[in-house]
Amino acid sequence: MPECPLSNLLEPTLPGLAGYDLASRFAPLPWPVMILGPTGSGKSVLARAIHRLSGRAGALVECALPAIPGSLRHSIVAGHTRGAFTDARDDRMGVIEQAQGGTLFLDEIGLATPELQELLLGVLESGWVTRIGDSRRRPVNTRFLFATNTDLDGLRRSGQFREDLYWRLGPFTITLPALVQRREEILPLAVALLGESLREAGKPWAPAFGEPAAARLAAHNWPGNLRELRGVCQWAAMMVDADRPAEMADLPPSLGGPEPPTQRRRGTRDYAIRVALERTQGNVSQAARELGISRTTVYRRAGPSGG
Repeated sequence: MPECPLSNLLEPTLPGLAGYDLASRFAPLPWPVMILGPTGSGKSVLARAIHRLSGRAGALVECALPAIPGSLRHSIVAGHTRGAFTDARDDRMGVIEQAQGGTLFLDEIGLATPELQELLLGVLESGWVTRIGDSRRRPVNTRFLFATNTDLDGLRRSGQFREDLYWRLGPFTITLPALVQRREEILPLAVALLGESLREAGKPWAPAFGEPAAARLAAHNWPGNLRELRGVCQWAAMMVDADRPAEMADLPPSLGGPEPPTQRRRGTRDYAIRVALERTQGNVSQAARELGISRTTVYRRAGPSGG
């Protein structure tokens, strides 16, 4: 599976980010790593960084358990032989074998079925895997990375997650706090994400945010974490229309103030200017300063009613 361009882009940014110090220490070791954190906090980005830093020659294979029906998770991970179950029409290699010599990243390990938990414990303890319906054991040279946004300890205490597997994974754990708890990371991440989004949009200029926009990004609570920040940067890349920093008017309505339903079809930039003019009681200079744009732009975009 090809690596996400974002993880390559963030390489210069990662050393200052949460979890990176532990990740760099864990990377060259063969032992499994557990990455904990809320949805969108950057668990997959960190997993890709660990793989790149590991020096392993094989590929990084990513497997998101929520995307696989529970009845198929064991088969997808372990593989199966022809006739092992209904619809098993041929031999199939599992993701453990696909990651041979490389890294397997299993996302949302808290959703692993009891059968899959037993399989993973066996592979971690023995270094062998057996496909469903087969008697042959196959050697495993795969590095395991796991992630979840669930309370794994709570699942263990309630009997939904195996004690022995939990303690097997426990020592090498990296916890990523929500983005709002890592405010010093918001702007470096935003600039990196804006750069990627500008390139995807075919706008090859240097990524940057004007001071008011940067302040708004830093002050936002980011309930959607890194995933939300990426969407905001994609919006900004779409809106910015010159080789200049992204301004307040280039941010989406969620960061530029509430947008009434009647305004949704109108230009977001023009709406942000009108809101600023209403807030400043028509003071063009003050509105321009708040939005980080010129007075000329305010006059042009606001039209006769905004002048």
